[in-house]
Amino acid sequence: MVGFDDLDVARVLDPPLTTVTADAGELGRVAFELLAARLAGRRPASRVLDVHLTVRGSTAPPRA
Repeated sequence: MVGFDDLDVARVLDPPLTTVTADAGELGRVAFELLAARLAGRRPASRVLDVHLTVRGSTAPPRA
């Protein structure tokens, strides 16, 4: 199981939750740019944000 945003509770669950984290400021800025483009009648291009994966006990390597 994998969560998003690395909430504080992710570390204390049993097993601890693996999470994906994106920069909240960047996420908000890009969301605003996409919304502003839509409101102006433009079709914005897709965007890909950098994220960080924090691996904890809720995931395991693939089985052979």
